[in-house]
Amino acid sequence: MEKSDLKILYMGTPEMSAYLFEHMLKEGFRFVGAVSQEDKKVGRKGILTPSPVKEVANRYNVPVFTPHRIRKDYEWAKQLHFDIILTFAYGQIVPIDLLDMAPLGAYNVHGSILPKYRGAAPIQRAIMNGERKTGLSLMRMVDKMDAGGVFSIMECHIEPYDDYGSMCSRLSLLATKLIDRDFLALAQGKLKEVPQDESQVSFADKILPSDEELSVKELNATECFNRIRGLSPTPGAFVYIEGKKVKILNGVLSVREVPAGELRSASKELYLGCKEGSIQVRKLQVEGKSPMEARDYLNGHHVLPL
Repeated sequence: MEKSDLKILYMGTPEMSAYLFEHMLKEGFRFVGAVSQEDKKVGRKGILTPSPVKEVANRYNVPVFTPHRIRKDYEWAKQLHFDIILTFAYGQIVPIDLLDMAPLGAYNVHGSILPKYRGAAPIQRAIMNGERKTGLSLMRMVDKMDAGGVFSIMECHIEPYDDYGSMCSRLSLLATKLIDRDFLALAQGKLKEVPQDESQVSFADKILPSDEELSVKELNATECFNRIRGLSPTPGAFVYIEGKKVKILNGVLSVREVPAGELRSASKELYLGCKEGSIQVRKLQVEGKSPMEARDYLNGHHVLPL
């Protein structure tokens, strides 16, 4: 079987998924369609913008579908005559009737080492929990979230400087290596499917607005640091300073003692106090403003010294 022999329906939405999609197109894989989330309003002007996967599909003239609720809207798929489904960060639960349309099966590149971190936010939750390792799992899609058998895994270290943005970039590249190595063999039935150990399952729930506020009076500096990394650059972890939301986008752990929940300055550096320890803030964003470096914040705001 050649790459061009396989008729693929691709499902994905964000930049990391678009990176894999375009890589496969350049490598000669054949796509009969792409499925992505609907266009969203972006920026202060609310400009309706297609997802990164839809943009790639349009550039390569791949038919693209953006159902509002795919569980209720998938009749269009019957006209595509695909052999296999590949999903990477699509963002909706795909109905079993659609999965069953693929004669060679439906598969997902999941952003964790399964069975750990099943669910919507595996990359963010792994960082927020202080994990030192994550990876990608090539798995069968079934009628239960991220519960199918696993065919192959690639692992990746989470470095102390990594945040959600940098890990997405690194996992995008890892996904291309995983697919290059294993996807054709998977389609040919040459890979062994290993059931997940249900006793080791953990979940990565969707990021909620309540996850974004840093409870600095309840969390120590390490816990706050991991929360900041897991939510940066978006949606961003925030604290209230003088009644305004201030997102902490980048920083490092510090041993300086700073009152919990307060910003203080010392030696032209900015610090955020936690329950124990502090964060030296390097980049932040005040509500209604663009992201800025800590030194620029110090130049424009009165901050009590330590």
